Amino acid sequence: MINNLKKKIKFLNINNIQLYLFGLYFLSICIFEDNSSMIKYTEIVLLLFGILELISVIKTRKISFNLPIVFIVLFALFCILSSSWAFNYVLAIEKGKTMFLLSIFLLVSYNYFNRRDNGLEKLLKIIAIVGVLFSIFILMYYNPIDYVNRLFLGERIGFEIANVNSIGVMVTISFIICVFYAVFKSDKKYYFLSLFPLIVGIGSGSRKSILFVMISLFIMLIYFVFKANNKKKRNIIVFSICTLIVLMFLLYILKVPFITTQVDRLIGMVNGVLGIGEADHSTMLRVSYIKAGLNQFVKTPLFGVGIDNARLINVNLTYLHNNFVELLTSVGIIGFLLYYVTYFIVFYYFIKKRKQFNEYYLICLCIILNMFILDYGTVSYYSKTTYIYFLVGFLTLNVRNCGINLSFISDFINRAILKLMDLGFFNFMSDEKYIRWRYSLTFNKKLNLENPKTFNEKLQWLKLYNYNEKQTEMVDKYLAKKYVAKIIGKEYIIPTLGVYDTFDEIDFDKLPNSFVMKCTHDSGGLVIVKDKKTMNMAKAKKKINKSLKKNYYYLGREMPYKYVKPRIIIEKFMNNSNGELNDYKFFCFNGKIGYFLICSNRSTSVKFTFFDPNGKFLNVTQCGANNDPKVKMPEKLNEMKKLAEKLSQNMIHLRVDFYEINGKVYFGELTFFDSSGFGEFTPNKWDEKFGKLLVLPKQ
Repeated sequence: MINNLKKKIKFLNINNIQLYLFGLYFLSICIFEDNSSMIKYTEIVLLLFGILELISVIKTRKISFNLPIVFIVLFALFCILSSSWAFNYVLAIEKGKTMFLLSIFLLVSYNYFNRRDNGLEKLLKIIAIVGVLFSIFILMYYNPIDYVNRLFLGERIGFEIANVNSIGVMVTISFIICVFYAVFKSDKKYYFLSLFPLIVGIGSGSRKSILFVMISLFIMLIYFVFKANNKKKRNIIVFSICTLIVLMFLLYILKVPFITTQVDRLIGMVNGVLGIGEADHSTMLRVSYIKAGLNQFVKTPLFGVGIDNARLINVNLTYLHNNFVELLTSVGIIGFLLYYVTYFIVFYYFIKKRKQFNEYYLICLCIILNMFILDYGTVSYYSKTTYIYFLVGFLTLNVRNCGINLSFISDFINRAILKLMDLGFFNFMSDEKYIRWRYSLTFNKKLNLENPKTFNEKLQWLKLYNYNEKQTEMVDKYLAKKYVAKIIGKEYIIPTLGVYDTFDEIDFDKLPNSFVMKCTHDSGGLVIVKDKKTMNMAKAKKKINKSLKKNYYYLGREMPYKYVKPRIIIEKFMNNSNGELNDYKFFCFNGKIGYFLICSNRSTSVKFTFFDPNGKFLNVTQCGANNDPKVKMPEKLNEMKKLAEKLSQNMIHLRVDFYEINGKVYFGELTFFDSSGFGEFTPNKWDEKFGKLLVLPKQ
C-alpha cells in the first residue's frame, strides 16, 4: 500500500502536473476558441502552468531560449511599437499585448519541454491526444450518428464550436502524429485513435486540412522511397498511400458527397490562386483581400500600417486571410522578417542536419512545412497553436539552445528575504522552520537535521536540541565576565566601567576620555569612543537604543540570547601601542582545540586566517573574507590555547575569543554558534572537515 502511494505521489510530481496543465490548456483553447466568455478562464490554467515553471526556473537558476524565440520576442515588441504609427492605436496596442504574451507563453513552454527528458516525445503525444479528445468532443456535441449523416451528405460540420478551418488543421495534425506513432513506433492503439481526428477533419470540409494531408503523404512517400531501411515495411506503406489516393479519386468519380465537396473546394481554391477556370466565392474574396493588402504594402513597405490595422483597408473590415500579406501590410518588411525568420532558421536546421534525417524529422517537416504553406490561406501569427507547433520544430532539430544564468536574480531575492528576516518580518515562524529556510537561502541547499554532517549543519542542530540555562549566562557580555573570571582569573578580564539599563542613566562626566560602549545581549551594538569631547552623543544614543529594542535571538534563533537581559556595558578602551587589535578565536570541541582563527585588518577589510592547533596555515576562509598566510602569531599563543581549553571543558563545542594587548592576554567573548551557523567556508569542503570535529550527542 505504501509503495502504491509512493508511485502515485511520484506520478503527481510538479513536472507531471505541468504536463497535464499544458494539455488541459491546449484542449481548452481548441474548444473555446470563439467563446470569449470561457476563453478567459482557460488563462487560469496557463497561469498555474507558468507559476510552476517559474518555480523551476528559480530552483535551477537558469532560463533557456533559442534564436527563433529571440526573434519572436522582438517581433512582439515591434508590434507594440507599431501602435505609434498605426491607423488605429487601440487595435495595434491590443494586438501588441497579445503578441507579447504569446512570446512569453512560447518562452515558458520551451523552458519546460526543453529541460524535460523526452520533451519532444511528450509534446507530440500531447498534440495527438488533445486532437483526439477534441475530435471526440465534436462528435459528442453533434451526436455521432447525426455527425456521420451530415458527413455523408457533404455538409461542413463544426461552425457552432469554432472556426472550421482551425478545427480541420488542428485535428489533421493530430491525425498525422497518430499515424506516425502507429507506423513508425508500432504503437497499435494509435491506429484506433487516428480514426477520430480523421472523421472530424473530413467533416470540417477544410481545404487546408486536405492540403495538409496531401503534402504530408507526399513527404512520407518520398521518405519511404529513399530513406526507409526495411524494404518490406517501405513497400507496404507506399502501397497503402497509393491505394488511399486511388480510393479518394474513385470516390470523387462516383460523386460521393463528403469527397466531392472537399475536392471541389480544393479545385476552386487552386483555380482562384492561379487565375484559371472557375473559383468559388470564398476564394475570390480572399484573392481580393490579398490584392488590397499588397496595394497598401507598396505605399508603406518598411513599417506597415500598424499591427492588426490591415483590416482597416479592407471593405469588410476583416483580416486579410493570408498571413504573408497580413504581416507585410500591418508591420511591413521589417515585422515580416522578424516573424518569418523563425521558419527560415528551422528550415536551415533541416538542411544542416539532413544527414541525420529520421522519423522525428519527418513528422516535424510535415508540421512546419504545412504551417508555412497554409499561411497563404490563413492568418496564424497570433494563434497559440502556431507557437505550440513551433516548439515541435525547436525540440526536434535541437535548434541551438541558449541560456541565461539567473543566479544573480535568485541571489538578489535571497538577499532581500534575508534582509527582511534581519528586520524581524519572520519572527512569527517556528525555530525549526525559520532555521531551515534561512539555511537554504544562505547555502542554496536543504538543511539536513536528520543526519547533519557539516559544521554549519551541526550548529543548527545544537541550536534546536542542546540548549541549557548556563549558556545564557555565558553569552551575556556582562555575566560572562564573572563566569570566566571564576575559571581563569580576573586578570584576563577587561575592566568594566559601568552597567546600565538605559542610555539616559549613563553619567558621561564620570567616564574617562576614551571607552567602549556596547549592549550585553547582541552583536553589533557597539560604540567605540576614543575622545569623549568629539563624541556624537545623538548618534551613539540612537544606535544603542535601537540595539536595546532588539532580541538578538530572532536573528539566527540562537536560544541562549533569547533570555539575556538587554543592558549597556561600558568597558575600558584597550588597544595596542601600534593601533592594531587582532581577534583570536579558538574553536574547541569537548575541551580540545580543533582549529583557531585570527581576525586581522579589522579597521579596513577584515581577513580571516585559519590554523590547525599546531599553528599550521589552513587554506580556507569564511564569509567571503580574504586570508593572510603571513599574519603574525600572538606571543601568548600557548597561554591562549590553555585558557581556551580550560573554559571549554565538558562543552560539546565552544568558541573562545581572546585579545593580546601590549603583551597581555584578555578575554573577548564566548560563542556557541560561530556566525550563527551561517558562515560559508571557501572551499566548501572545509565545512564538512570542520564538521567531523564536532561530535553531536546521541539522540
